[in-house]
Amino acid sequence: MGQWNSELLKKFIAPAIDVRPEVQLSDLNAEFVEAEHWFTNYFLNSVFTGEFTGENRPYAESIIMRTQFVFSGYSLARSKTLDYADNWRVGAPGIKRYLAAVGVWEGVFLNLQVIYDLQAKWLGAIITGDHDRTRLIANRIKHVSEDIRDGHLPGPGIPMWLDKNGFVTTGPSLTFEEMEAQVRFLSKIANCLSSPAETKVRIATLLGGSSIVDPNPPTPN
Repeated sequence: MGQWNSELLKKFIAPAIDVRPEVQLSDLNAEFVEAEHWFTNYFLNSVFTGEFTGENRPYAESIIMRTQFVFSGYSLARSKTLDYADNWRVGAPGIKRYLAAVGVWEGVFLNLQVIYDLQAKWLGAIITGDHDRTRLIANRIKHVSEDIRDGHLPGPGIPMWLDKNGFVTTGPSLTFEEMEAQVRFLSKIANCLSSPAETKVRIATLLGGSSIVDPNPPTPN
């Protein structure tokens, strides 16, 4: 296979595609064996042991569902990113593999943004640090047309790209390690929410005074 000039690749594909990413992302499937069953578990536990009341129920359901989307997306994106990195070569990075990975990651970021918005409105959670940067990255993905119109993109029409350490936009960035930490954190919350009768005690024990989740969430029925 021939090699392409790196400046051409950066001009037409992505700004940092000439750099091989050093992917630091753990496989979380063994740690969260119930991930693909979170919403099913929630349904069964709600029917047989106790349920959320009032508006608490749709908020909890949305967070569980979106976290399940995030978890499956993370697992797929991790696999595709590792495949891309393993096959990356100077001048021949693998455009199809690159876009396959970035496309799945975009979905992960958008679902994370929805989750943080739900948490903020439901629990009054203050979204800070890398969680807030995740929301801002999702905004850049959603509003790519505005960035193109206003001339804010550095060249290619791609709103978020990979570099050596993680995810980059014209504004905020996020490392691979930060992404993994967020998915792990939310997965623990989904484990708790999937059992409404135990949610208050389990989340209070798990998270204490975290700024992302109220240590005293609404009490289920």
